[in-house]
Amino acid sequence: MRDGDARAVVRWPVIVETAALFLMYALGLVAAWLVWPPLSLLYLVLILSCNLLFMARICPYCRHFEARSCHSGYHHLARFFRRREGRTFAQEFQRNVAVMYPVWAFPPLAAIYGLIRDLPAGLNWGLLTAVMLFCVAGFVVLPLASRRICAGCANAAECPRGARRDTVAPVGSPD
Repeated sequence: MRDGDARAVVRWPVIVETAALFLMYALGLVAAWLVWPPLSLLYLVLILSCNLLFMARICPYCRHFEARSCHSGYHHLARFFRRREGRTFAQEFQRNVAVMYPVWAFPPLAAIYGLIRDLPAGLNWGLLTAVMLFCVAGFVVLPLASRRICAGCANAAECPRGARRDTVAPVGSPD
């Protein structure tokens, strides 16, 4: 196996992370549907657009980008985006990771609205279950699996997500 080649072997943390991510998206779609069916279409557009923005703004600076060895498979689409000179992965990750926040915030916020709206008729157990499972998949399982993957990543030393906070240069610094 070549060092850093995600294609050489699929590790369990990658499978768990990918499954948790898809489960999180599916449960978010279910929660949005239970609040108001067209809301799930809006969430699907949000998922696609946020992931595409993530690929465009962060992936070109990742060490896996040039090696075409991203365990998530993002390198297949990210190859259409170009790297700007003078920027690093740490700077771009820290500057642009917020493009994913709507994907994480939308289902719980929609569910809170739906639960409050439906409260006079009784607790919507289906919606509560969907959003609770979304939170477990997205805020517990996914970060735990990602931590294992991040520990062995080629970007770990310079990544704001994987490195200790005191070793990461602030967004405005030259790195």
